[in-house]
Amino acid sequence: MAKKSLLRHDRALPDHLKYNKDEVSEEIKSVKSVQHKAAMLRVDEETKNRISNLVKVCEFKSANELVNDMIDSYMKSLDDEQRQDVEVMNRILNK
Repeated sequence: MAKKSLLRHDRALPDHLKYNKDEVSEEIKSVKSVQHKAAMLRVDEETKNRISNLVKVCEFKSANELVNDMIDSYMKSLDDEQRQDVEVMNRILNK
């Protein structure tokens, strides 16, 4: 579907801007996947310290477990529309 859309819009472009299937295919092949980053990597040092202190006084084995539990609780508190918005933002951030 995306390919059809791209080709349809391509017809309206001047020759020097047209879609080059070989170049785009090579570009797509050159993209390397990135491993999912842990939540702790996306916060500042003060927040890391606070979370580490919380881990010490609760039953979680690691800061990531605590953060994931907090995220799960937050997601459960949202209605469907809010949850979809958060999921879209999360996908964008994880690209």
